[in-house]
Amino acid sequence: MLNSKDLSESRFRRLFSPRLGVPVAIVAALVIVMARSWPLGPDYYYTYFSATQAWLRGATRLYDQGFHNFYNAPWTLVLLVPLVWLPLPWGGAVLNVLSLVALAFAAHPFRKEGQISVLFVVLAVANLHTFDLLIRGQVDALGLAGVAIGWIAFRREQPWLMSTGFWLMSLKPNNLLLAGVLFLIAMRRWPLLDWVRALSLPVVSLGISFVLFGLDWPVRYVKNFSIPCEPCYASEWIVTLWRAAGALHIPAMPVVFLCALAMLAFAYAVWRVGLTWTTLSLALATNLAVTPYGLGYHYVLLIPAFLFVASRSRPLAVVAYALTWTPLLRLRWGFAVTWVDFGYVLVLLMGVWWMSWRDIVES
Repeated sequence: MLNSKDLSESRFRRLFSPRLGVPVAIVAALVIVMARSWPLGPDYYYTYFSATQAWLRGATRLYDQGFHNFYNAPWTLVLLVPLVWLPLPWGGAVLNVLSLVALAFAAHPFRKEGQISVLFVVLAVANLHTFDLLIRGQVDALGLAGVAIGWIAFRREQPWLMSTGFWLMSLKPNNLLLAGVLFLIAMRRWPLLDWVRALSLPVVSLGISFVLFGLDWPVRYVKNFSIPCEPCYASEWIVTLWRAAGALHIPAMPVVFLCALAMLAFAYAVWRVGLTWTTLSLALATNLAVTPYGLGYHYVLLIPAFLFVASRSRPLAVVAYALTWTPLLRLRWGFAVTWVDFGYVLVLLMGVWWMSWRDIVES
């Protein structure tokens, strides 16, 4: 039997083992490098840092005058408050490194699922959409980590872990709605107590938010999306099917029909096979295909779909990866060609359908 001294030494060895120590050292080094050399993200400064500081001073309840550009759930402040206590460059650096860790973490279970080469995992993360995320100081990578946690939780039937996944996805739910619905459908046969556990963190956060941000915060949040704000993204930055259709002078009705068809196809796939890597990839790609508001950095959410394509067709994955670099076209033709970036979503969505259609129909 181990005595207390042996137990202490065992814990010390585990804490400072190379398996744990090397990743911690890499993360710490990244934070230092980013704090000293990476530019401070405008979204982190103008949105997250400014809104959080103002809330701590009692100058805002969020989604009100002067802070209409805060589009996250109010419980995002759980993560932001510790960051604003740090010096400004260090807070931004910690958020960006946390995003990189989240992206790497989100790729891991799908790499194991498809026995994918590390090269394609690197390609999934190392592209201009990730650069866009980091240069702005955004939080979408945390939502993707929530998707990966939800996937792991479902496979292991762990409701508390699923609750963590839902909470992270809810930080910025706009482009993760279909993934969230897919997880809820997949849980339909879980016992009632597991449902309570799986929804506990978002529900508790929702209840506390009414106390901290006012009973009308959901109304303010919804109205927030229709109020112009400064600084905000100009329409030239938007990358959606709707933007592409406008640039190509395609009438709205065919686009509405295509979006409805994409949603019906996704519903059919879920009805046939439930929650699988295929339908999760379809959820993420379909959501970004039909969304009325999408920006380049939102495309980091497509990492599971990219890895799915890479597990079935490496050449198609290379084509998809090449399309992550289309933002460089703006250097020559300006923001008039921003809509071309939508090709990445289109190739992944069509690729997932092409490689899984027979499996879905014959299931």
